[in-house]
Amino acid sequence: MNELTDYQRMHVLLEDWARWSERYHINLGAQTHSVGFASGGSSRTFDDLCDAADDQQMEVIDASVYSLIPIHQAAICKAFGLCAVWRFPRQNYEQVLETGLAQLLTLFRKKGVL
Repeated sequence: MNELTDYQRMHVLLEDWARWSERYHINLGAQTHSVGFASGGSSRTFDDLCDAADDQQMEVIDASVYSLIPIHQAAICKAFGLCAVWRFPRQNYEQVLETGLAQLLTLFRKKGVL
């Protein structure tokens, strides 16, 4: 069986993060459930718990990306479709992206994302 490398796993997580980020920024935190009452125990389902865990992981990824210097943030956001314009014309986009992803991989390992 062919196992994914850390770099490939990071790429998959960043694709998930980009989809999560688009949804998060579009909704601007709008509530998706109405207020209600539940008697006895928790009203959270297994799916709710999984969604909460996914959101927590995406928040860690989001914080990691935005802890990088701005040029690396911009390269990663462009690579994953969160912005359309590269605003650093004097810099080589591919090199900046490669450096940013290498730094992000180190952060992911430190924070237990990978």
